[in-house]
Amino acid sequence: MLYRPSPTWTAKKQQTAAWSRLPDRVFDDLGTDRQAIAEFNRSLLGNVILPGEGVYPEAARTTFQTVAKEPKIIVYCNVEADVRMCLQWARRHGWWVVPRSGGHSTAGYSVNDGMVIDLSRMNSVYVDPSTMTATIGAGARFETINAVLNSYKLHLPGGVCPDVGIAGYMQGGGYSYTSRQYGMSCDSVVGFRMMLKDGRTVKATADQNADLFWAVRGGTGNNFGILIDVTYRVYPVWKVWAFGLAWSRQAAPRVLTKIQSRYIRTSGPSKLGFMGFISNRVDMGDDAMLSIRGIYLGSAEDGRAELGPLMDIGDPVVDADTVQPYLFALNAIDVADVIDLEWGKVREDKQACFIDKPLREADWERVFDYFAAAPPGTVNMACFEPLGGAIAEKAPDACAYVHRDADIDFYVDTFWTDDADAAEAMSWLDGFMDLMAPFSNGRVYQNYPRRSLTDTNRRYFGDNYDRLLAVKNKYDPLPRMFHFEQGICTGANDPGTFLNTPPPADFTGEPIVYEPHSDVDESA
Repeated sequence: MLYRPSPTWTAKKQQTAAWSRLPDRVFDDLGTDRQAIAEFNRSLLGNVILPGEGVYPEAARTTFQTVAKEPKIIVYCNVEADVRMCLQWARRHGWWVVPRSGGHSTAGYSVNDGMVIDLSRMNSVYVDPSTMTATIGAGARFETINAVLNSYKLHLPGGVCPDVGIAGYMQGGGYSYTSRQYGMSCDSVVGFRMMLKDGRTVKATADQNADLFWAVRGGTGNNFGILIDVTYRVYPVWKVWAFGLAWSRQAAPRVLTKIQSRYIRTSGPSKLGFMGFISNRVDMGDDAMLSIRGIYLGSAEDGRAELGPLMDIGDPVVDADTVQPYLFALNAIDVADVIDLEWGKVREDKQACFIDKPLREADWERVFDYFAAAPPGTVNMACFEPLGGAIAEKAPDACAYVHRDADIDFYVDTFWTDDADAAEAMSWLDGFMDLMAPFSNGRVYQNYPRRSLTDTNRRYFGDNYDRLLAVKNKYDPLPRMFHFEQGICTGANDPGTFLNTPPPADFTGEPIVYEPHSDVDESA
């Protein structure tokens, strides 16, 4: 029988040969040698990327390149065993690891200066219509998930950006156009599998490893372990009405006050979901305008009737009006025309706040005045995500995602291309947050992190933090494997005060239940 060499192994041999041209410092920084790294690479179905390789800059870049990090090593994992090998090597060599799914962390927390474990190839999507569930690999992105679910006429609340990966998105909560109907992404999770720092895996559900099940749903990624896959409850949704509307700056304050009184918290239909954007619409004269993009889970006629109170204000431009399967409806309401950016070249800073107090028309006018006074050299967008509905129906301590009782998640993005404009852009953003502070509850959505924030444990997690700390101490005790600058415990070997904090009274601390096949041979 004629033997055909595996393309995977052929590529690895070629890659290893090319490493002979890399400088010694690459391997010195890793605390190992060329042969050891080559053996590590051969042990994986995936592959290693090192500094100096041609593909390294793209593999190391962050979405908006604001935070410059140079990982010592990037590993693309194809299968669960690859993740285990990465953790084993990281423990032996003292490497700081960070998992990456879609790489959309706006603060750059999906890269580090140690080892990046990239999960993007672990992107399977298995749908079981008989149980109305979908089990999805941690690296799957919503463009893939939505395409698969479309074949079954099913739906999972997901992000508006098609290349967002589920792992970080779900672990931070996960807001969607359909969240008022179905809740945050983490609310649809019925179970998940996670690999802990020793390479053993656990399955977490409401009945097994329930404390971890509670914590991961909103506790953010890289705190407890590396997510392998998630099982979600899915919903019978196919064709929806997608709409887009835009108002002038003069009409916008009246629209925004109407939205707050009519379409959030306990008011407005849960079938109606939308996001709002204050931006300079180049396609409409480059003036600051209010745009909304949204989905109605019903007929176009019923959707238009629900939006009637808004459409009666001013003379809104209708720039989307279509009934399509959800998969294609998202394309129809793409927000690319809301802001004019050279994607791939811009830098970004971003901050969010939860609004829980109504703004008057005069307050919204001040918001527009401040937005219009943005520094030159920047492109900006202020956004809001209406809450309420199914989001508010769950108690704040039902899972780690605590933000259940606000009206709006309001956030501001500022972008620039010239580094000389960075300080002024960030200062303008600080001023915007000061402007919104009187209307905010002081909390921040953990999926929109900002590096300059302080007291993030309480701002991201509120009263749920103490329980999260107890779960952290149980599943990732000292010395920590999983950490980042705004993690539940900052630093790899944090002060003992974290360990000495008593857990909540109702924290059971039951033994960890491992999957039976997950024993690890450290000599492998």
